[in-house]
Amino acid sequence: MLSSYVISTNSQSALSFLLAHPDKSHYEREIARGAKISYGSANNILNRLYKENLVKRKIEGRMCYYSIDMANPYIKEFKILNNLLLIESLIELLKPYARKIILYGSWAQGTDIENSDIDLFIITSDEDKVRSIVDKYSYTNKAANRKIQAIINTPADLLNTDEKEAVFMEEVKQGKILWEREINEHNL
Repeated sequence: MLSSYVISTNSQSALSFLLAHPDKSHYEREIARGAKISYGSANNILNRLYKENLVKRKIEGRMCYYSIDMANPYIKEFKILNNLLLIESLIELLKPYARKIILYGSWAQGTDIENSDIDLFIITSDEDKVRSIVDKYSYTNKAANRKIQAIINTPADLLNTDEKEAVFMEEVKQGKILWEREINEHNL
């Protein structure tokens, strides 16, 4: 999986943990446990991230609390990448049955919070199989345990889109195409 290459350093693991909980502050030991790094590493990393304006720090008594700084443009882009990595295994399961998979909404924009749904738009000829995969899918990463809101359409459904659905389809078009099956002209 790509995530093992992209989230490979302790700094990336700490950032990934904070990105999964963007609306909360965490103390150092909590981040160390969540990121599966040592407390000493967490302390050094969080101090560096704070100096680079990637995280915010609040001191209460002798405790330091850290939260992600969503005003930083790099953080927003890293959050989008982190989101894509969290659903990578689901996308791999869907590929054999899907024609196109689009992530849209707050997860695609990097504005999601901890309880945001994962909005997927999937075009397939096998709606039942795709629905079954989505319904059975569970995360290996508990921090990303989010509800998947999948809109599943056949190619024929797309031809019958009315004006009410036009606004929704415009939002989907603003999303990120995660996968699209190549059309082989020889099979047409």
